[in-house]
Amino acid sequence: MKRIACLLALLLIFPAMAIAGNGNSVPIDMQLAGTVISVSETAQIYDVNLKGSPGRARAQGAGWGAALVFSLDDLPAGHVCDAAPAPGIPVGLIITDASATMTFEDLSMLFLNVAEGSYVCLWTPFVRGAYEIAGGAGRFQDATGWVAMEFNLYRSAFPSDSLVGAETGIAYGEIILP
Repeated sequence: MKRIACLLALLLIFPAMAIAGNGNSVPIDMQLAGTVISVSETAQIYDVNLKGSPGRARAQGAGWGAALVFSLDDLPAGHVCDAAPAPGIPVGLIITDASATMTFEDLSMLFLNVAEGSYVCLWTPFVRGAYEIAGGAGRFQDATGWVAMEFNLYRSAFPSDSLVGAETGIAYGEIILP
């Protein structure tokens, strides 16, 4: 009887340890869908639902940039932006200030602040928000780490004649627990 109990305990505990990664690291591998709201030429708000690892969540955030970028060379390495249709027209926007909150179904939260590598393409309907995890609540209390959200915009590229647009995409990264 003790052997069966030990075997059952191992079968239940080992998968839980594997899901948590190395014991302190939780991978983020999620799909997202939601809306983006253009507040101005350089500011947007988003509200998306996410599913995947580490569970279902809702992310709400806002971001803005200090200035428009007129050269593809001024965007982060590896960007996916296209050139403007004519010289002197902006190609993108570097996101210089942004924050977001991810709220999970169990009401645990992650608090996010913008990191280097965040940008908006103006002629390719794409946004990449890179964030540092600056804490959390519930099961993510005092978490650190990083998360990147990549949005494919479906209504139109920025700047848009529409105030609200649809988006889908992915979120990936790593939560480091204390």
